[in-house]
Amino acid sequence: MTCRTSFASRRAFSRRGRRRRCEQNDGDTWRSSLRLSRRWLRVDAVDVSRRLVQSWRPAWHAAISEYLLKVGGRGVVVGLSGGIDSAVTAALAVRALGREHVHGLAMPSEFSSDHSLDDARE
Repeated sequence: MTCRTSFASRRAFSRRGRRRRCEQNDGDTWRSSLRLSRRWLRVDAVDVSRRLVQSWRPAWHAAISEYLLKVGGRGVVVGLSGGIDSAVTAALAVRALGREHVHGLAMPSEFSSDHSLDDARE
């Protein structure tokens, strides 16, 4: 199905919302008067992020814990660059396994700033 969005004018959009016309691939055409107001389109990013984390947290914990049991390990080593990716990975590992089972290893490169190295140390 292909959909095209059309605006009569900026004024029409601000008052009435967006109108969509959709065509099905088999040649039958139907129209929808779907109207989306700006208020309807507002998203609370903090709330959405919180809900995503809450829904995925059990899966993260189970995956990390089960893998450690499967390989017979007593802990994990996380490479820390000072960036957000390695920080999130370390935080997830600590929450799933406990602080005593997670070891950080600073992994600087020629592109690492002093600030990033300080963050990795913390």
